[in-house]
Amino acid sequence: MKKSFFPVMWLTLALASMAFADAPFIDKPIFGGPGVGLGATVTNASLDSVYGKILQYNFQYMAINEMEAIENRLADRVFWEFHMGVGAYEPKTMYKIGYLGCKMNLSGGKIADAKRLRARLAKLRSYVQLSGSRSMDQKAFYAKIENLEQQADAYNRQFLWKRVGVAFWVPIWGEYHQSEQTTQDSSLPSRTMGEGTSSAELYKDFSKSAVALTYDLGDLASLSLGVNLSRSLFLGVSVDISTPASDFVSSFRSELKNNFQSNSGLPGL
Repeated sequence: MKKSFFPVMWLTLALASMAFADAPFIDKPIFGGPGVGLGATVTNASLDSVYGKILQYNFQYMAINEMEAIENRLADRVFWEFHMGVGAYEPKTMYKIGYLGCKMNLSGGKIADAKRLRARLAKLRSYVQLSGSRSMDQKAFYAKIENLEQQADAYNRQFLWKRVGVAFWVPIWGEYHQSEQTTQDSSLPSRTMGEGTSSAELYKDFSKSAVALTYDLGDLASLSLGVNLSRSLFLGVSVDISTPASDFVSSFRSELKNNFQSNSGLPGL
């Protein structure tokens, strides 16, 4: 009886000490991803407490993930894009076409969503600052962030050349010129045919395919100026459909990875 009394007593004392300890003040949820679960902002607990250590760990985890995402964004240059657009050829008549094609970005490839990198880097600095220096070399992290900022700024300063590319467009629908002459043979009934414009859903005239210089109006839309294979002037505007699709797939895979790590209890570092 006496032997079982002491474990119960120590358990009671431990529970009492936890009850009278300073509990964290819950302000608002801050973390819902992988890592050690902590759904509240700690405002009156010491960073030496278990709550502060968990909070710092989570910010370190988010900082590492955000830095990896920014590094991948800077490194994974987009050299080829698949576009869909509308255009016209022959300046006098401006026959309309719809087309598909590939565009190659010059000047070292394009960084998708480059203008927002500065905001992401500022968020990364906040994560590093809040994560503390107990198990993280903050100086090395800040030096790496400065290097990433220099890369982003150098790219964004290239106002003209970073937006230029070359493309090959293949029409899938369009208007085309149609003309027939009057029959001159007296043995056949006389027929008078004029000139006109016709359209086809599936454009089979490969000579209307165009080679063009392109200029990006942001991350998605591009202007085109070139000539088709029948040596007519071509003008067009197109939308990038491959880069958004690639970003969606990458985000989906990253979300699955994070959910797997969270559910399996892996730290993910």
